[in-house]
Amino acid sequence: MRISTLDTVQNWIVVFKDDKATGPWRWLTRRGFRHVLLIGYSPEWRVWVVYDPLFNGTFLQIADDTTIDAVIDGFERQGAVMLQVTTRRPAKVIWTLPPLYCVDLVKMVLGVSAWWVKTPFQLYRHLLRAHEAVGLLKPKEV
Repeated sequence: MRISTLDTVQNWIVVFKDDKATGPWRWLTRRGFRHVLLIGYSPEWRVWVVYDPLFNGTFLQIADDTTIDAVIDGFERQGAVMLQVTTRRPAKVIWTLPPLYCVDLVKMVLGVSAWWVKTPFQLYRHLLRAHEAVGLLKPKEV
């Protein structure tokens, strides 16, 4: 039996959103770009995967075609900005500086090796500048 991994997902929706962050992290991030997560489609399993790295653990949700629209609509109602990105495989070795945040974990999945990118807004700008984003799903003036 073959076990599938996230490697079967090549196209991701990168979701940038506000979060109820408290403490010093809130002051280092930009409003509307306080958290980042991923939504991807696995053609092998015909399911959507929501990958949400949090401080208290990683949240994984599996959704089918009938429920993913509700998930994306929920993020749109929250004012999230979404980019469509294609992963680079094989991914390079990803070097990151501590501490490890949601941005670092998302970069690892996407194969982004920009060690200096630490905030969700920096990742957003990097994906746009590096031409890694193939589409802006919800335009937002930044």
